[in-house]
Amino acid sequence: MKRLQILYLDGQDYVRMKLRTLLKAYGYKLRTQDLLKYYSGG
Repeated sequence: MKRLQILYLDGQDYVRMKLRTLLKAYGYKLRTQDLLKYYSGG
């Protein structure tokens, strides 16, 4: 039971880390698009 709990917690941390990474990449993409629009005068 204890081991399962630890695995579950580690899994949650992993998912949270993944989400944060995806969000960061997504936000970076959005910022880049905004910058490109800004520079191209759109």
